[in-house]
Amino acid sequence: RQMCIRDSINAEYGELPHHGHMGALDQLLHTEPLGSRLPEVQAAWDALTAGFEQMAHNGGLTPEVIQMLRGMPLDQTPESFRDRCHVTKFEVEVADGRGQMAVWVVRPNNLNPTPQPAQLWFHGGGFVCGSAASFLNACCQRAFNNSTVLVAPDVGVAPEITAEHWLKNAVLTHDWVIQHSSEIGVDTSKLATSGESAGGFTSLGLCMRLAEQGRADELRLFVSDIGAFDSDFLDAATPEDEADPMHRACSLLQRQALGLLLGTSDPAELESHKTDPSLFPAHMPPELLGLLPPTVLMTSEFDHVGKRCNERFAARLAPHGKLAGLYVQPGVGHGMYTCLLYTSDAADEEDSVDLGGRRIIKKKKRRKY
Repeated sequence: RQMCIRDSINAEYGELPHHGHMGALDQLLHTEPLGSRLPEVQAAWDALTAGFEQMAHNGGLTPEVIQMLRGMPLDQTPESFRDRCHVTKFEVEVADGRGQMAVWVVRPNNLNPTPQPAQLWFHGGGFVCGSAASFLNACCQRAFNNSTVLVAPDVGVAPEITAEHWLKNAVLTHDWVIQHSSEIGVDTSKLATSGESAGGFTSLGLCMRLAEQGRADELRLFVSDIGAFDSDFLDAATPEDEADPMHRACSLLQRQALGLLLGTSDPAELESHKTDPSLFPAHMPPELLGLLPPTVLMTSEFDHVGKRCNERFAARLAPHGKLAGLYVQPGVGHGMYTCLLYTSDAADEEDSVDLGGRRIIKKKKRRKY
Protein backbone atom coordinates (compact mmCIF):
# COMPACT_ATOMS: atom_id res chain seq x y z
CA ARG A 1 0.00 0.00 0.00
CA GLN A 2 2.70 2.46 0.99
CA MET A 3 4.83 1.71 -2.08
CA CYS A 4 2.45 1.61 -5.04
CA ILE A 5 0.07 4.55 -4.71
CA ARG A 6 2.27 7.52 -5.63
CA ASP A 7 3.93 5.92 -8.66
CA SER A 8 0.68 4.40 -9.90
CA ILE A 9 -1.13 7.74 -9.73
CA ASN A 10 1.64 9.25 -11.84
CA ALA A 11 1.39 6.52 -14.50
CA GLU A 12 -0.56 7.05 -17.69
CA TYR A 13 -4.29 6.48 -17.14
CA GLY A 14 -5.24 2.84 -17.62
CA GLU A 15 -1.65 1.61 -17.45
CA LEU A 16 -1.39 -1.29 -15.04
CA PRO A 17 1.32 -0.70 -12.41
CA HIS A 18 3.47 -3.76 -12.97
CA HIS A 19 7.07 -2.55 -12.99
CA GLY A 20 9.40 -1.20 -10.33
CA HIS A 21 7.28 -0.48 -7.29
CA MET A 22 4.93 -3.39 -7.94
CA GLY A 23 7.96 -5.63 -8.38
CA ALA A 24 9.05 -4.58 -4.91
CA LEU A 25 5.62 -5.55 -3.63
CA ASP A 26 6.04 -8.93 -5.30
CA GLN A 27 9.31 -9.47 -3.42
CA LEU A 28 7.80 -8.40 -0.11
CA LEU A 29 4.45 -10.17 -0.26
CA HIS A 30 4.88 -13.19 -2.52
CA THR A 31 6.48 -15.23 0.24
CA GLU A 32 5.80 -18.64 1.68
CA PRO A 33 2.74 -18.68 3.97
CA LEU A 34 3.76 -18.65 7.61
CA GLY A 35 0.80 -20.25 9.34
CA SER A 36 2.09 -23.79 8.96
CA ARG A 37 5.50 -22.89 10.40
CA LEU A 38 4.94 -20.33 13.14
CA PRO A 39 2.93 -21.43 16.17
CA GLU A 40 2.42 -17.76 17.06
CA VAL A 41 0.35 -17.27 13.91
CA GLN A 42 -1.93 -20.20 14.68
CA ALA A 43 -2.21 -19.07 18.30
CA ALA A 44 -3.24 -15.59 17.19
CA TRP A 45 -5.81 -17.03 14.80
CA ASP A 46 -7.18 -19.38 17.47
CA ALA A 47 -7.50 -16.50 19.94
CA LEU A 48 -9.26 -14.36 17.36
CA THR A 49 -11.60 -17.21 16.48
CA ALA A 50 -12.46 -17.71 20.15
CA GLY A 51 -13.18 -14.00 20.48
CA PHE A 52 -15.60 -13.93 17.57
CA GLU A 53 -17.24 -17.16 18.74
CA GLN A 54 -17.81 -15.59 22.15
CA MET A 55 -19.23 -12.44 20.59
CA ALA A 56 -21.57 -14.49 18.39
CA HIS A 57 -22.62 -16.60 21.40
CA ASN A 58 -23.54 -13.42 23.29
CA GLY A 59 -25.82 -12.18 20.52
CA GLY A 60 -23.34 -10.59 18.15
CA LEU A 61 -23.72 -6.94 17.25
CA THR A 62 -26.15 -5.91 19.95
CA PRO A 63 -26.59 -2.17 20.62
CA GLU A 64 -24.39 -2.58 23.71
CA VAL A 65 -21.59 -4.23 21.70
CA ILE A 66 -21.79 -1.59 18.98
CA GLN A 67 -21.50 1.14 21.59
CA MET A 68 -18.50 -0.63 23.10
CA LEU A 69 -16.85 -1.01 19.69
CA ARG A 70 -17.29 2.68 19.01
CA GLY A 71 -15.35 3.44 22.17
CA MET A 72 -12.36 1.29 21.25
CA PRO A 73 -9.10 2.89 20.10
CA LEU A 74 -8.66 1.74 16.50
CA ASP A 75 -5.47 3.52 15.49
CA GLN A 76 -2.10 2.65 17.02
CA THR A 77 -0.03 4.55 14.47
CA PRO A 78 2.65 6.66 16.18
CA GLU A 79 1.49 10.20 16.84
CA SER A 80 4.81 11.47 15.48
CA PHE A 81 3.33 11.36 11.98
CA ARG A 82 0.92 14.13 13.00
CA ASP A 83 3.91 16.47 13.30
CA ARG A 84 4.88 15.75 9.70
CA CYS A 85 1.54 16.82 8.20
CA HIS A 86 -0.88 19.71 8.17
CA VAL A 87 -4.41 18.53 8.98
CA THR A 88 -7.51 20.56 8.12
CA LYS A 89 -11.12 19.67 8.89
CA PHE A 90 -13.92 20.76 6.56
CA GLU A 91 -17.68 20.45 7.01
CA VAL A 92 -19.41 19.42 3.79
CA GLU A 93 -23.17 19.54 3.19
CA VAL A 94 -24.53 16.11 2.35
CA ALA A 95 -27.39 15.24 0.04
CA ASP A 96 -31.09 15.15 0.88
CA GLY A 97 -30.79 17.71 3.68
CA ARG A 98 -29.12 15.25 6.05
CA GLY A 99 -26.75 17.75 7.62
CA GLN A 100 -22.98 17.92 7.31
CA MET A 101 -20.14 15.45 6.93
CA ALA A 102 -16.63 15.98 8.28
CA VAL A 103 -13.90 15.73 5.64
CA TRP A 104 -10.27 15.72 6.77
CA VAL A 105 -7.52 16.87 4.41
CA VAL A 106 -3.99 15.76 5.30
CA ARG A 107 -1.05 17.36 3.53
CA PRO A 108 2.56 16.36 4.30
CA ASN A 109 4.67 19.35 5.30
CA ASN A 110 7.37 18.43 2.79
CA LEU A 111 5.10 18.71 -0.26
CA ASN A 112 5.63 21.79 -2.37
CA PRO A 113 2.66 24.20 -2.62
CA THR A 114 1.78 23.25 -6.19
CA PRO A 115 -1.19 20.92 -6.82
CA GLN A 116 -0.22 17.40 -5.81
CA PRO A 117 -1.51 13.85 -6.39
CA ALA A 118 -4.14 12.79 -3.86
CA GLN A 119 -5.77 9.69 -2.47
CA LEU A 120 -9.33 9.52 -1.19
CA TRP A 121 -9.09 7.14 1.77
CA PHE A 122 -12.02 5.43 3.53
CA HIS A 123 -11.72 3.99 7.04
CA GLY A 124 -12.84 0.58 8.25
CA GLY A 125 -14.74 -0.46 11.36
CA GLY A 126 -17.05 -3.32 10.47
CA PHE A 127 -19.62 -0.81 9.09
CA VAL A 128 -20.77 0.01 12.63
CA CYS A 129 -17.84 1.92 14.11
CA GLY A 130 -14.82 4.00 13.20
CA SER A 131 -14.41 7.46 11.70
CA ALA A 132 -11.82 9.43 9.81
CA ALA A 133 -11.04 11.30 13.03
CA SER A 134 -10.29 8.04 14.85
CA PHE A 135 -7.68 7.16 12.20
CA LEU A 136 -5.96 10.53 11.78
CA ASN A 137 -2.55 9.25 12.85
CA ALA A 138 -2.78 6.51 10.22
CA CYS A 139 -3.99 9.05 7.67
CA CYS A 140 -0.90 11.18 8.33
CA GLN A 141 1.35 8.14 8.00
CA ARG A 142 -0.23 7.18 4.67
CA ALA A 143 -0.05 10.71 3.30
CA PHE A 144 3.58 11.15 4.38
CA ASN A 145 4.80 7.75 3.17
CA ASN A 146 3.06 8.16 -0.21
CA SER A 147 3.94 11.87 -0.65
CA THR A 148 0.32 12.61 -1.51
CA VAL A 149 -2.49 14.71 -0.16
CA LEU A 150 -4.93 12.40 1.65
CA VAL A 151 -8.65 13.14 1.96
CA ALA A 152 -10.59 11.14 4.57
CA PRO A 153 -14.36 11.65 4.97
CA ASP A 154 -16.70 10.53 7.72
CA VAL A 155 -19.18 8.81 5.40
CA GLY A 156 -21.07 7.49 8.44
CA VAL A 157 -21.73 4.25 10.31
CA ALA A 158 -24.64 1.80 10.31
CA PRO A 159 -27.42 1.76 11.32
CA GLU A 160 -27.49 5.58 11.30
CA ILE A 161 -26.42 5.60 7.63
CA THR A 162 -27.67 2.98 5.17
CA ALA A 163 -25.89 1.76 2.04
CA GLU A 164 -27.77 4.13 -0.28
CA HIS A 165 -26.59 7.28 1.51
CA TRP A 166 -23.21 5.71 2.38
CA LEU A 167 -22.16 5.55 -1.27
CA LYS A 168 -23.78 8.92 -1.97
CA ASN A 169 -21.47 10.38 0.67
CA ALA A 170 -18.48 8.73 -1.01
CA VAL A 171 -19.35 10.24 -4.41
CA LEU A 172 -20.08 13.58 -2.75
CA THR A 173 -16.62 13.59 -1.19
CA HIS A 174 -15.00 12.79 -4.54
CA ASP A 175 -16.92 15.62 -6.20
CA TRP A 176 -16.01 17.98 -3.35
CA VAL A 177 -12.31 17.24 -3.86
CA ILE A 178 -12.61 18.10 -7.56
CA GLN A 179 -14.61 21.27 -6.89
CA HIS A 180 -12.23 22.47 -4.15
CA SER A 181 -9.00 21.21 -5.69
CA SER A 182 -7.42 24.68 -5.83
CA GLU A 183 -8.23 25.33 -2.18
CA ILE A 184 -6.75 22.05 -0.93
CA GLY A 185 -3.89 21.87 -3.43
CA VAL A 186 -4.86 18.73 -5.35
CA ASP A 187 -4.05 17.75 -8.93
CA THR A 188 -7.40 16.35 -10.10
CA SER A 189 -5.74 14.46 -12.94
CA LYS A 190 -3.95 12.30 -10.36
CA LEU A 191 -6.54 10.95 -7.94
CA ALA A 192 -6.62 7.50 -6.35
CA THR A 193 -8.94 5.86 -3.86
CA SER A 194 -8.11 3.37 -1.12
CA GLY A 195 -9.68 1.84 1.96
CA GLU A 196 -9.54 -0.88 4.60
CA SER A 197 -12.25 -3.44 5.36
CA ALA A 198 -15.53 -1.50 5.19
CA GLY A 199 -13.45 1.23 3.57
CA GLY A 200 -12.67 -1.21 0.77
CA PHE A 201 -16.42 -1.51 0.24
CA THR A 202 -16.71 2.28 0.11
CA SER A 203 -13.79 2.69 -2.31
CA LEU A 204 -15.04 -0.01 -4.66
CA GLY A 205 -18.55 1.41 -4.40
CA LEU A 206 -17.19 4.82 -5.39
CA CYS A 207 -15.41 3.31 -8.40
CA MET A 208 -18.64 1.58 -9.40
CA ARG A 209 -20.77 4.72 -9.11
CA LEU A 210 -18.30 6.76 -11.17
CA ALA A 211 -18.24 4.02 -13.83
CA GLU A 212 -22.04 4.08 -13.93
CA GLN A 213 -21.91 7.82 -14.55
CA GLY A 214 -19.30 7.58 -17.29
CA ARG A 215 -16.65 9.16 -15.04
CA ALA A 216 -14.42 6.15 -14.41
CA ASP A 217 -11.32 7.96 -15.69
CA GLU A 218 -11.47 10.41 -12.77
CA LEU A 219 -9.66 7.82 -10.61
CA ARG A 220 -6.20 6.50 -11.52
CA LEU A 221 -5.95 3.65 -9.00
CA PHE A 222 -7.98 1.65 -6.48
CA VAL A 223 -6.17 -0.03 -3.58
CA SER A 224 -8.14 -2.23 -1.17
CA ASP A 225 -6.70 -3.68 2.03
CA ILE A 226 -8.76 -6.54 3.53
CA GLY A 227 -11.78 -5.17 1.67
CA ALA A 228 -15.27 -6.37 2.66
CA PHE A 229 -17.31 -5.97 -0.52
CA ASP A 230 -18.70 -9.42 -1.41
CA SER A 231 -21.58 -11.59 -0.22
CA ASP A 232 -19.53 -14.79 0.10
CA PHE A 233 -20.74 -15.20 3.68
CA LEU A 234 -24.28 -15.66 2.35
CA ASP A 235 -23.34 -18.69 0.25
CA ALA A 236 -24.06 -20.95 3.23
CA ALA A 237 -27.74 -21.18 4.12
CA THR A 238 -27.00 -20.30 7.75
CA PRO A 239 -23.85 -19.38 9.69
CA GLU A 240 -23.89 -22.86 11.22
CA ASP A 241 -23.44 -24.35 7.75
CA GLU A 242 -20.00 -22.76 7.34
CA ALA A 243 -17.24 -25.38 7.47
CA ASP A 244 -14.66 -23.26 9.29
CA PRO A 245 -15.25 -22.28 12.97
CA MET A 246 -14.15 -18.69 12.34
CA HIS A 247 -16.49 -18.33 9.37
CA ARG A 248 -19.37 -19.76 11.43
CA ALA A 249 -18.91 -17.02 14.02
CA CYS A 250 -17.99 -14.26 11.61
CA SER A 251 -20.82 -15.04 9.20
CA LEU A 252 -23.36 -14.14 11.87
CA LEU A 253 -21.59 -10.84 12.59
CA GLN A 254 -21.31 -10.02 8.89
CA ARG A 255 -24.99 -10.76 8.34
CA GLN A 256 -25.88 -8.50 11.25
CA ALA A 257 -23.58 -5.68 10.08
CA LEU A 258 -24.80 -5.77 6.48
CA GLY A 259 -28.38 -6.01 7.68
CA LEU A 260 -27.82 -2.78 9.61
CA LEU A 261 -26.29 -1.23 6.50
CA LEU A 262 -29.32 -2.33 4.47
CA GLY A 263 -31.69 -1.17 7.20
CA THR A 264 -33.24 -4.54 8.02
CA SER A 265 -33.08 -7.25 10.65
CA ASP A 266 -34.87 -9.75 8.38
CA PRO A 267 -32.42 -12.45 7.16
CA ALA A 268 -34.65 -13.18 4.17
CA GLU A 269 -34.51 -9.56 3.02
CA LEU A 270 -30.71 -9.54 3.31
CA GLU A 271 -30.58 -12.80 1.32
CA SER A 272 -32.69 -11.20 -1.41
CA HIS A 273 -29.93 -8.60 -1.84
CA LYS A 274 -27.15 -11.17 -2.17
CA THR A 275 -26.20 -9.98 -5.67
CA ASP A 276 -27.19 -6.34 -5.20
CA PRO A 277 -24.11 -4.25 -6.12
CA SER A 278 -25.35 -1.35 -3.99
CA LEU A 279 -24.74 -3.56 -0.97
CA PHE A 280 -22.06 -5.83 -2.45
CA PRO A 281 -20.18 -3.87 -5.15
CA ALA A 282 -18.13 -6.94 -6.09
CA HIS A 283 -21.34 -8.01 -7.88
CA MET A 284 -21.39 -5.00 -10.21
CA PRO A 285 -22.32 -5.85 -13.82
CA PRO A 286 -19.51 -7.20 -16.02
CA GLU A 287 -19.66 -4.17 -18.30
CA LEU A 288 -18.55 -1.97 -15.38
CA LEU A 289 -15.58 -4.15 -14.39
CA GLY A 290 -13.67 -3.17 -17.50
CA LEU A 291 -14.15 0.51 -16.64
CA LEU A 292 -12.59 0.33 -13.18
CA PRO A 293 -9.18 1.87 -12.54
CA PRO A 294 -6.20 -0.47 -12.11
CA THR A 295 -6.91 -2.37 -8.90
CA VAL A 296 -4.64 -3.71 -6.17
CA LEU A 297 -6.30 -6.16 -3.74
CA MET A 298 -4.56 -7.06 -0.47
CA THR A 299 -5.65 -9.53 2.18
CA SER A 300 -4.05 -11.97 4.60
CA GLU A 301 -3.41 -15.70 4.76
CA PHE A 302 -5.68 -15.93 7.81
CA ASP A 303 -8.49 -13.41 7.31
CA HIS A 304 -12.08 -14.21 8.18
CA VAL A 305 -13.47 -11.46 5.92
CA GLY A 306 -10.96 -10.48 3.26
CA LYS A 307 -9.30 -13.61 1.88
CA ARG A 308 -12.24 -15.50 0.42
CA CYS A 309 -13.94 -12.28 -0.64
CA ASN A 310 -10.89 -10.80 -2.38
CA GLU A 311 -9.87 -14.01 -4.12
CA ARG A 312 -13.34 -14.30 -5.59
CA PHE A 313 -13.44 -10.69 -6.76
CA ALA A 314 -9.94 -10.99 -8.22
CA ALA A 315 -11.14 -13.92 -10.33
CA ARG A 316 -14.00 -11.78 -11.68
CA LEU A 317 -11.81 -8.76 -12.31
CA ALA A 318 -8.76 -10.38 -13.93
CA PRO A 319 -10.35 -11.22 -17.32
CA HIS A 320 -11.18 -7.52 -17.75
CA GLY A 321 -7.54 -6.50 -17.50
CA LYS A 322 -7.93 -4.31 -14.42
CA LEU A 323 -6.35 -6.49 -11.73
CA ALA A 324 -2.92 -5.01 -10.98
CA GLY A 325 -2.32 -7.55 -8.23
CA LEU A 326 -3.83 -9.80 -5.56
CA TYR A 327 -1.51 -9.99 -2.56
CA VAL A 328 -2.22 -12.52 0.18
CA GLN A 329 0.07 -11.43 2.98
CA PRO A 330 1.36 -14.13 5.34
CA GLY A 331 -0.05 -14.26 8.84
CA VAL A 332 -3.24 -13.03 10.49
CA GLY A 333 -5.10 -9.97 9.35
CA HIS A 334 -8.30 -8.05 9.83
CA GLY A 335 -9.52 -8.74 13.36
CA MET A 336 -6.01 -8.25 14.69
CA TYR A 337 -6.33 -4.57 13.80
CA THR A 338 -9.08 -4.03 16.37
CA CYS A 339 -7.97 -6.83 18.67
CA LEU A 340 -11.31 -8.39 19.52
CA LEU A 341 -9.58 -10.91 21.76
CA TYR A 342 -11.53 -12.30 24.66
CA THR A 343 -9.65 -13.33 27.78
CA SER A 344 -10.51 -14.29 31.34
CA ASP A 345 -7.53 -12.53 32.88
CA ALA A 346 -7.58 -8.94 31.61
CA ALA A 347 -4.56 -7.15 32.99
CA ASP A 348 -6.22 -3.76 33.30
CA GLU A 349 -9.86 -3.68 34.32
CA GLU A 350 -10.23 -0.10 33.07
CA ASP A 351 -9.18 -1.19 29.59
CA SER A 352 -11.59 -4.09 29.24
CA VAL A 353 -15.31 -4.68 29.05
CA ASP A 354 -17.25 -7.60 30.53
CA LEU A 355 -19.27 -9.56 27.99
CA GLY A 356 -20.93 -12.75 29.11
CA GLY A 357 -18.54 -13.57 31.94
CA ARG A 358 -15.39 -13.03 29.89
CA ARG A 359 -13.47 -9.86 29.22
CA ILE A 360 -12.72 -8.16 25.95
CA ILE A 361 -9.58 -6.05 25.81
CA LYS A 362 -10.15 -2.54 24.47
CA LYS A 363 -6.49 -1.76 23.84
CA LYS A 364 -4.85 -2.86 20.62
CA LYS A 365 -2.01 -5.33 20.83
CA ARG A 366 1.39 -3.92 20.08
CA ARG A 367 2.42 -6.95 18.06
CA LYS A 368 0.62 -8.16 14.97
CA TYR A 369 1.52 -11.48 13.39
